[in-house]
Amino acid sequence: MKRIFSALATVILLITWGSAGADAHITPVVHLLKHNEAIKQLIPDGTSFYVRKVRIGKTALQHIKSAVDWTPGTDEYKFYYGKNPKGEMAGDVLFISQDSKHGPVVLAVAFSPDNTIRGVRITDATVETLPWMKTLMAHNFTDTFQDKTAVDDAAVRTRADQENLGAMPRYFAGIIATGVEHALALQRVLFRVQPVQ
Repeated sequence: MKRIFSALATVILLITWGSAGADAHITPVVHLLKHNEAIKQLIPDGTSFYVRKVRIGKTALQHIKSAVDWTPGTDEYKFYYGKNPKGEMAGDVLFISQDSKHGPVVLAVAFSPDNTIRGVRITDATVETLPWMKTLMAHNFTDTFQDKTAVDDAAVRTRADQENLGAMPRYFAGIIATGVEHALALQRVLFRVQPVQ
């Protein structure tokens, strides 16, 4: 299981580095939360965990583009889902990397069986972005998305302004909101294609 999570982190970061814009400057990556720990935190009632690898077909890609006006940087995603002791679906988690001009931010976005956002964790960032990530984490910023069925960018930035987080944390609040929005589109289009066994 640990090998799966290590390989996942490496693949996400390699994809991100390969697709980063020309104006981006990337500093070393800091792992804020191990991916297996993020899954356990976000699906606390899960007692058994599984991985589902899903490829994006042409039809799915069209649905994603129309939902969020975005083209994924890869054609394959892994969803980590958990079942409770009764064997019922407890939730699923998708790790998504969101580019910024200061390097990638990797998010763990969890969903409840009813497709609401169960929670969000920042798992990886760059050394340069670390102070801003810590500011957002200290203010429990990712709680903004909990129990939502959509991402409200204006509300996200308003919260950052109300808490006087500063210009860069506000910028990254928007980056995180975009990543959560992308994850939500991927989950709705890809994960629910086939019922969980």
